[in-house]
Amino acid sequence: MKRTLTLCALLVACVMLAGCENGGDPPTVSTSSSDPAIAGTRTAPSPLDSLLPADLEIHAFTGKQTFDSAGNPMGFEVRIKMLDADGDPVKAYGDYSFALYLKRPRSADPRGTRLDWWSEDLTEHADNQLHWDPISLTYKFNLRLKQSIAPGQELILDTFFVSPYTTRLHAERFITIAE
Repeated sequence: MKRTLTLCALLVACVMLAGCENGGDPPTVSTSSSDPAIAGTRTAPSPLDSLLPADLEIHAFTGKQTFDSAGNPMGFEVRIKMLDADGDPVKAYGDYSFALYLKRPRSADPRGTRLDWWSEDLTEHADNQLHWDPISLTYKFNLRLKQSIAPGQELILDTFFVSPYTTRLHAERFITIAE
């Protein structure tokens, strides 16, 4: 059984990586439940389990980054703060995924066309440290856009975190590209 779960997790990880590379479509993600193949498949012993991330927050420092010659944003600097059960910032080893959508006005489902998708595997210590900012206690991701976005456009940034030790975590932020 343990071997089957490991093989399933490995297969899902390979499919996710293959689907997200080179502009491919990512797997469909649902914010209503955890990914049973990866999320929460292992249990950490007490009291270490209380140090694991329980919530994900898109930090206020998140915003557009570089500009092209016309003044349009070419990417975003996304800051993610991971919080334990007590609401304290913690480091979190796992997979971070980001989806950027056009916002559909006055709709029950505000997610319109998906503009881009990014995924970062921060399960290795060296990769995790590259993104960690000890001053703000956040993870910093520079997400480059494949296309320019016109000023005034409203967007939705979806962020997901998956780890074998936690349920899948999700946060979203509405962003308006300023004129």
